[in-house]
Amino acid sequence: MDDLTFESVSYDIKNFIDKKELSNSIIICLEESSPFGLFFANMYPKLCKAIICYPLRLNTKESLDKLYYKYIEKNGWKYISENYDPNNYFFEINDDRLNELFDKNGDEEKNIIDLLINLQLRKQYNKIPKVYKISSYLFSRLDMDSISIIKLNFERKDIAKIKGILSPDDAIYTSMM
Repeated sequence: MDDLTFESVSYDIKNFIDKKELSNSIIICLEESSPFGLFFANMYPKLCKAIICYPLRLNTKESLDKLYYKYIEKNGWKYISENYDPNNYFFEINDDRLNELFDKNGDEEKNIIDLLINLQLRKQYNKIPKVYKISSYLFSRLDMDSISIIKLNFERKDIAKIKGILSPDDAIYTSMM
């Protein structure tokens, strides 16, 4: 689990840049890598010319709490897994249980591992810089067209139930938050 800290990832990126003898790099981050990249760029600003993040999603204490609410209180974990307890294999996972997921390597396990990476990112919300030491180009998420938003968030009843979406208008409104 330590490999998923901002500090560990930044150290690995720095070693890569040092080995390749790169300098004045432009860092491009997509999706969940954006906060890791911002942390790296602030930790090693002399190695970076600029950073581009797309999309940069807001990671806060509230977004972390929302996971617990969505998976435990709203019973959303049942759509993720029926074989793994969310406390032992998600919220309070340890290295042994993580290795068990890697060893089994099925679709369910891969999905949980992907969600774990996002959880570890959210747990570090307070380390994401708010002021940047290099030129930073941050793009927020652009949702799809309204038909796709309704299809993915309202017509998929399991998602609608977890998010509390009761109508197509709710789906549109939720996508704007």
